[in-house]
Amino acid sequence: MKPRINVILHRNFLQKMMFSQLFPAAKPQMNSLTERARFLLDLKYAEKLQIQEIARELGIHPNYLSQIFHDAYSISPKQYVMQLKLSKAAQMLSSTALPVSAIAASLGFEDQLSFSRYFRRHMGCAPTAYRKQQSG
Repeated sequence: MKPRINVILHRNFLQKMMFSQLFPAAKPQMNSLTERARFLLDLKYAEKLQIQEIARELGIHPNYLSQIFHDAYSISPKQYVMQLKLSKAAQMLSSTALPVSAIAASLGFEDQLSFSRYFRRHMGCAPTAYRKQQSG
């Protein structure tokens, strides 16, 4: 077996094992491609993620992945990841004292400025203002 294939198989095994440990009741539902794709997106949302990588792990074409994901969840995979990041950011801003730059980095944003712009565009206020609203 080639080393690259071995690494992919090992990673897939670890992901499946981790999922079954974290979500034992959901394990039987992991049969559909869309559920597996969503799981991988949930697992890797903070990485510099490409739909092509997820599609390759699932053994399907990226366009097909986008289509079936949108059909199942009424949102594109990219939009799903960005909503997940936004949700995690809001949670971290309201429950931790981490600097905004650390939150941005942990969510996979290029820098604090791009994170702050995205957050403001979708939440209606800057991350620091959101934090103040939640604490007060």
